[in-house]
Amino acid sequence: MIDGIRAHLDALAKPRGAMGRLEALAIELAQTQQRVDARTFPRRAVLFAADHGCVGEGVSAWPSDVTQMMVATIMGGRATSNALAAAADCPLRLVDVGMMGPRVTGGPRSAMRGSATAARRWGRNRP
Repeated sequence: MIDGIRAHLDALAKPRGAMGRLEALAIELAQTQQRVDARTFPRRAVLFAADHGCVGEGVSAWPSDVTQMMVATIMGGRATSNALAAAADCPLRLVDVGMMGPRVTGGPRSAMRGSATAARRWGRNRP
């Protein structure tokens, strides 16, 4: 059976073995379910939104407003992540784990507010 499972995974649109540990988990799940195309129900996609801690240091390529715009797009159902979740028939949950800007109306639950950098946390002169 394991050869059939591997053949199924290798036939997917990706390089053979490209998903690493995820493929090993898929094989274990398929073996447990005794089927080549393992099913995962119920399921949920979870996205974590945060700003890079280095935004305030002027190092990041994008300002934190980009995070706010992306979150608003996801909350409005217009992001690629929404389309992928819909295609997989799975709900999408967004969690704020460190966004620096104002909360988005109706936005994600917050695990924490703002972002932290090593410079602020441990002091600039410390390794």
